Amino acid sequence: MNRSLMFVFMMTAFSSTLHAEPLPQVIEGLLQSSPDILIESANRKASNFGVEQAKAGYFPQINVSAGAGREYLKDLATRDAFNGSGKSYNRQDAEVQLVQMLFDGNGVSSEVARQRARQLGAAHRLASTSEDIALKTTEAYLDVLLAEEMLKLTKANLAAHESTAEQVKLRTAGGFGRKSDDEQINARVALAKANLGAAQSAFNEAKIAYIRFVGTEPQNLTLPEQPTAIPQTAAEVGDWAVANNRALQAAKADVLGAQAQLGVAQSQMYPRINLEAGASYSNALDGISVEETTRAYGMLRVHYSFKSGADKQRVAETTELSYAAQELARRVERQVRQNASLSWNAMTIASERVPELVKYAESSKLARDEYSKQFSLGQRSLLDLLDGENEYFTASRDLASGKMDELRARFRLMADANLLLKTLSVEPLAGSNLPE
Repeated sequence: MNRSLMFVFMMTAFSSTLHAEPLPQVIEGLLQSSPDILIESANRKASNFGVEQAKAGYFPQINVSAGAGREYLKDLATRDAFNGSGKSYNRQDAEVQLVQMLFDGNGVSSEVARQRARQLGAAHRLASTSEDIALKTTEAYLDVLLAEEMLKLTKANLAAHESTAEQVKLRTAGGFGRKSDDEQINARVALAKANLGAAQSAFNEAKIAYIRFVGTEPQNLTLPEQPTAIPQTAAEVGDWAVANNRALQAAKADVLGAQAQLGVAQSQMYPRINLEAGASYSNALDGISVEETTRAYGMLRVHYSFKSGADKQRVAETTELSYAAQELARRVERQVRQNASLSWNAMTIASERVPELVKYAESSKLARDEYSKQFSLGQRSLLDLLDGENEYFTASRDLASGKMDELRARFRLMADANLLLKTLSVEPLAGSNLPE
């Protein structure tokens, strides 16, 4: 029975090792399945068709129509021809027309520019969404690692208290202990068990959040390497983030699109000149069975519609929308700079705290170990030993949190500059590449 249990344990451990999930691998999988990514990918593909659709305006347009059917007509011509009565007859007609735009006030070129701006913005938004997904995945990943580390520390703290409790029981049984020591250690053990329950709950919640976002249970997560390719000063971080942030680039693409839309509106103020060619055929027109064929070659046709000032108002409207797009881009830039500065500040504070927390943890451990030796020799009270153990537990937790805070801030800073995927060596989605 023991051998069977050992075999099951070994196979479970081996299976978990096989299913180890480094952070880049988790992100790569989520980039292929996230609904947000799929939405932006569809928008990116749709923008490609929009560009080609707009470019079709440069090319000839062919219109073809044909009809046949039974028709009844009673007018002056049919009354004269058919003794005052109407006429039922079969009618056929067909027409083909070729139209080549020669001038449209730059309407087609403006629409092509608008669609290209839309295409550019879609690529930037897909890249920005990919970074957002990567950052959220990273945070969920780190939350599980931190909760797992806190659980380990809490278990170690409980084990240390239980070991001390055994010592106290032996001392009491030998007549060297006091009743108050028994009560004191029992209280501390109970508190350590309560802390373990809270740590286990926090670990479970972190796993649930991970599963809800990633879709799979975390297994053998490994601590990712710390990003180092970051600006050296706070003065550089804003420009660094702005230069790379794809959400800001998407907002700037929207400005280009709004300006192109203004060009589309302005084109309606001009006449449209087309080169036309065509032919038409009709039979039994007006109830008389006579075939007619007409042809037209190289006809220049000028179209212009006066819409009682509607075109002028449309230009005014799109002008204001262009201004709004510019202000939105400025707002996004300010937000990018603010986010980068906040991430930089969090990273700087955390990196300054970690060395001190290391000293705190090391000193607390040395003090705890010395207290344990002195307690065994009767030179320290139980309360001193328990306080030392609690101090070391607190220091260890603070150090684990401090290190994770620094790592999280560094990853957030990389995401602010849209460099998180590159930092983790995750291949960006093809649709996020800039169109040619």
